[in-house]
Amino acid sequence: MLHRLTVVLAGGLTVLGGCSEGHVRFPVTQSAQKALPENIHVIRLDAQNIRSFELPAEPHQATRLSAGGGWDYRIGVGDILGITVFDHPELMLPADEETRGESGFRVQADGTVAFPYVGSVRAKGRAPEEVREELRTRLAAFIPDPQVDVRMLAFNSQAVSVTGEVQSPNRQPLTTVALTLLDAVNAAGGLTETADARRVTVRRGGTSYRVDLEGFLSGGLGGNNPVLRPGDIVTVPRRLAREAYLLGEIVKPAAVDLSVEPLTLTQALSRQGGILERRADAR
Repeated sequence: MLHRLTVVLAGGLTVLGGCSEGHVRFPVTQSAQKALPENIHVIRLDAQNIRSFELPAEPHQATRLSAGGGWDYRIGVGDILGITVFDHPELMLPADEETRGESGFRVQADGTVAFPYVGSVRAKGRAPEEVREELRTRLAAFIPDPQVDVRMLAFNSQAVSVTGEVQSPNRQPLTTVALTLLDAVNAAGGLTETADARRVTVRRGGTSYRVDLEGFLSGGLGGNNPVLRPGDIVTVPRRLAREAYLLGEIVKPAAVDLSVEPLTLTQALSRQGGILERRADAR
């Protein structure tokens, strides 16, 4: 008949042990516990504190990273624009080959593009629709009712980096479509077997934010899949070994891995077959 269950915390590791009448396998007496090293903390489970161990040892945490509003791509230096003036094919490409790139107009270091008739047009920091409207207005002095289209041909100015425990660490350009953390990890080939999805970090603006990506995948924390911003660096760390040792009057005493998912006391015991029941006739 099981008398008590004791939890021992030792240097970040958890040990669960039991004792039964006439068969002690754990330092349950106060004198025995006093002889334990200082880094071992003994907690005796009782009716008052057992509920606290029914919560996972490490529940999913919401990130402090502010995802901000919706994604709105802004043109940057090095981007290539496709500019079309309908019924005027002679204006499809810049005359100067140095400003021509991939059949389009490259945004120069000063943030402008050079276009026939109107000269330099500021593009950096603006949406394609804003550039189109300025071109239409300025071309109206030379072409009656110009019909202008501006679109992105190449995204070269803004990107994020994904490193660490992913299959193919890489640099990913940002486009007009929002790039979320999960999308970026998937585009890097996905997580490795040793990746720790609970401790992903996003470095933004000189500050590193921890993001529990597993909390988004299984815990329903929508904010833990933020939209990435220009210059973000995503790092997926290697999973560290974190084990709890279940000892004593348990069906299968063994170590339980806590690095993959959070476990409650009941879950840990259940996975090892539960508490060993001793029949009275077997004594």
